[in-house]
Amino acid sequence: MSRVIDQENTHGIARRSSIAEDAVTAAVLDRLGPDPLRPDADPERAWRRISRSSRPVAELLMDQAVVAGVGNVYKSEVLFLEKLAPTTPMSALSDETILAVVRRARKLLLANVGRTSRVTRSTLRG
Repeated sequence: MSRVIDQENTHGIARRSSIAEDAVTAAVLDRLGPDPLRPDADPERAWRRISRSSRPVAELLMDQAVVAGVGNVYKSEVLFLEKLAPTTPMSALSDETILAVVRRARKLLLANVGRTSRVTRSTLRG
């Protein structure tokens, strides 16, 4: 019988788990990139992880090891609002554009925490 403990991981997910699950959970969470919803989120950390990559910007936004939590809808909205083609290599973007993409993703995610309907481009221009 495994002992049950309460835990809160580095990504702010509170849950009850057995000690056997802790190692698996930690291994999964350790592979995640920075969480843009954390109060101490650092857009420049994400920028440093991706700025030299030749991978397409859309692919990098969806890579949970780069930045956690950006899914297909948010990726599409960020790219639309920043007027970027999804196939653009990240290395072709200026530092300012990359930071704008990371900041826009955070802004969209924050605007949707705890909402029942999604806030997207029509309410977040600029």
